[in-house]
Parts: sequence; structure tokens; C-alpha cells
Amino acid sequence: MKKIDLDLCPEFCYEIFSAAPYAYWLKKKNMLGTITTCKGMKPFYYFCDNVIEKYTMRSLDNHNNGAQTLPNNWIHHNPKISGNKNGIQDYSKWIAPPYGEYYKNDEFVYDKPYVVVYNQFGKDEMLKPLTRYFDLECLYEIFNILTENGYKVIYIRPGDDDFTLDQNDFNHSNIKAFGKGIKSNVDGIGVITDHQLTNYYEDVISFNDLLKNNDYTFNELQLKILANSSGFVTISGGSAILQLLFKKPSVIYATCNRETLPEYWEKDAYYQVISNQNAIPVIDKNDDIYRRGYQDYSLLYKRI
Repeated sequence: MKKIDLDLCPEFCYEIFSAAPYAYWLKKKNMLGTITTCKGMKPFYYFCDNVIEKYTMRSLDNHNNGAQTLPNNWIHHNPKISGNKNGIQDYSKWIAPPYGEYYKNDEFVYDKPYVVVYNQFGKDEMLKPLTRYFDLECLYEIFNILTENGYKVIYIRPGDDDFTLDQNDFNHSNIKAFGKGIKSNVDGIGVITDHQLTNYYEDVISFNDLLKNNDYTFNELQLKILANSSGFVTISGGSAILQLLFKKPSVIYATCNRETLPEYWEKDAYYQVISNQNAIPVIDKNDDIYRRGYQDYSLLYKRI
């Protein structure tokens, strides 16, 4: 049987939703050849014997980045089966790799169940003030809610050195109004960052600290941590898609204008399909945030 090679450098969300499940489907059909992909992506293709980590930058050009060769070459809808309805996809050549089963482990087990809080900073849909992130006050409230209800928290916020960047990341990496990273002035303490905030909690663990104390790559450790988690609080986008593949309750904060559409969260849309209906959306539209002049996380707290 002829083997099919994949050559990929699309956005992370495209690769996790469209490419990895197609590659796993090919593997099940004994049709998978070589996978050429971005640096650091090999753990997502653990089932492939020949993975070449070649690319040092992702491309948003879906006509030339490998996405054009995939059954779902446009993540937001599949016109062959849905017209223009967002989030409807073709699953005929799609099997999600069982990351939860493969990466489940006895190493990262604690005295309490834990929830992964997954943040991002430095990327938005347009060149405007950033909105797709949890600020320090929000993180404080999230950590309190979860720890007071008997959970530990593992906090993950990747830096630019932890993944292969695309053009959006480069475009937004120099927005000076926010400086580098998430930080705020805390009464009685001074200015601290989001990662430093974790040090003030007995039951909150920084992923950065785990990474420093282990020999795993960022993605190897990430997959192990996600596999043992009881659930997720996250931002819409590629990281949310990855976490939904573990099929656990996921509270997802969405500000991207496309992903605030109600149809994105219906039972036949991919956020719900790939998670076994475990996606719990919290919608805060960009336009609303700009009009108010601040983000309103109150519904997020209730959902958690």
C-alpha cells in the first residue's frame, strides 16, 4: 500500500486539529509515511516512526504550509459538508491520537487532583490592545476558587522560546503598552509577574518550575501534565483544541470575534465533537471589552 508523506508548518491549531488526527488515521490504515514538521512537535506524532523536525517558523499561508494537503484544510468550516457554517468538519479521515492514554503516568500525581490553568500572552486577532489572556487579578481569583474547592493547580503560560512562532506571534511580540509578560502591582508586595504569583500558593505549581527540574522537552512535559489533569481552564485557540482532545471538562475563555459566535459551541461544532461535549465556553467579545475598557471575568469565575 502506498505511503503518504506529510510536510507541515501551519498554525499550531491547524496542526493539532487537522494534521495530527489525519496522520493517526493514516497510521491506522497502514498508509503513514514520513512526517516533516516544526521543531518540538515530535511528541504529538509519537505513533510515527519517521518524524523530521525541520521548520523553525510556522506559516499562515494555508495554500503553501501543508494545510492544503489535509482533508480539513480550513479549520473553521468544511464547505463540502457545511456550506459556510463555522466549526463543522469532515471526520471521515480523522482519528484523534489517544494522547490521554499514551501520556498518562505515575510521575505527576499529587495528594489532590489538579486542574491545569493555561494562559497566553502576546497574541491577538488584530493589532489592538490584547484581550485573549488572564490578567494577574483574574489568575488570583481562579487560583483561589480552585484551591478552596480541593484542587491543586498547575499553571502553564508558554513563552516565545517554548514553541515555533508564526507571523501573528512576531507581529504582536513588540506591543510595548503591555511590556513583556503579565505583571501587576500588588498591595504590600510590589510588582510581581504571573509566574511569581504561583509562589504565594501552597497548592499552585508553576509549569516552568516543573520544566526546570525535569529532562523533558516542553511538549513532552506538557502532554504528561495534561494527561493526568482533572480538567482545564484555558483560552480559546490552539491550546484549547489540544486540551479538548483529552476529553475532560474545559472552561474556555473566548474573545476572538469568530469564536464568540454561538454556532461555534453547538454540539456538532468541533470544540464539542472532539471533547465529547466537554467544552464550556465563556464569551467576552472584543468589541465589548474595547467599549467597556476592561475585561469582565465574572462569568468565567461562575463557570469554573
